[in-house]
Amino acid sequence: MPTTPQNLARYREGLERCAKHAVSRGFRTIHLLPHVDPVQPSGKGIWRNVVKFDPAARLGPSGAASSFEEAALLPAARALGAAAASVPEGESLRVEFSLGGEQGLSVFSFPRSYMGMVPRLRAAMEEGATAAAAGGGNGGGSNGGSNGNAAAAALALEKLKPEFGLSMNWGKACGCIEVTEQDPIIYNQTFPARLARWRQAGGERRVDLPGVRALLSSLDWLGTSSYASLPADLGTGVGGRGPAALEASWETLAGEMNLMGTPLETMAKGKRMIFSEQGFGGCDRKGNVAPDAAWAAKHAYLGLCELCLFAFSFLSRAKDKRPATPPCCPARRRKSAAATSTSNAPAPPLHSHTHPPRPEQRHTATKFNP
Repeated sequence: MPTTPQNLARYREGLERCAKHAVSRGFRTIHLLPHVDPVQPSGKGIWRNVVKFDPAARLGPSGAASSFEEAALLPAARALGAAAASVPEGESLRVEFSLGGEQGLSVFSFPRSYMGMVPRLRAAMEEGATAAAAGGGNGGGSNGGSNGNAAAAALALEKLKPEFGLSMNWGKACGCIEVTEQDPIIYNQTFPARLARWRQAGGERRVDLPGVRALLSSLDWLGTSSYASLPADLGTGVGGRGPAALEASWETLAGEMNLMGTPLETMAKGKRMIFSEQGFGGCDRKGNVAPDAAWAAKHAYLGLCELCLFAFSFLSRAKDKRPATPPCCPARRRKSAAATSTSNAPAPPLHSHTHPPRPEQRHTATKFNP
């Protein structure tokens, strides 16, 4: 989608409506995890964790260039600031704003750019709050202190409690060390040898480790995409760690970071540690339903395909005319479209899976105090 002023305004306004709806339903913490999903000219996707880009640098054709900050972060900051103004008097809205998710190579290459964005994002969030309080609407650029509305603007700022953080992948944290290995278990088991080869080849000169240490130490919270293997007895703990096994992703990430000279124990001390994403598997390597719970638990990083098709078609029968297959499976979508064209039977609708959790079901967070 081109980053035209019209599209950016539509993005900001849509996110503002969504956040205000959450506030109206009793949410007092909103966690935002913006990130990029690069696509090659061929149409094939690239994992964002291994893409090197400066989040503050403008990319794109002349006259239509924009940065990750301008296109994704600043509009979101204004939208969430505007949502804070809708919180009832005497209450506040905590905004957990991530500077990115699974953007390891970008973060390790340009950590000072990420750090430099925080004051600008904070200012944009405050601008959104004061503009909404002044009746500017949609987080626009009007001055919240004008038109005799300084008191409302000040109250809006009191309601806004921004916290800035960063979410990293549980493995291949920097996106810069022999990332072509597809099996994360093998990668984790052989990481020390891979790290040694990377250092010998001059890898440390191509990233900014001091900048990473400064960035992570300056943030309010840290998050991870948690897809480490899990025990099949996760819920009961019989013969194992039970729910505590969810910490394996943090342990893996900490192991990599410590060996690289960016000790997570030091940078995260006293901070809240958030599971920004949590995977539980569900597929085999061919996109079919996992053969059993043990397979799904061990391969938590393998997403859903046939299983999600079954679940969504089962949950929603004939309420509307949504697509017959979700966007997670383009190959399945093509197959379904071909099958539908030769049948008069209506396609089963797709049940929406974007509803926010109840407030008490928000992501898990814990303090990291070694």
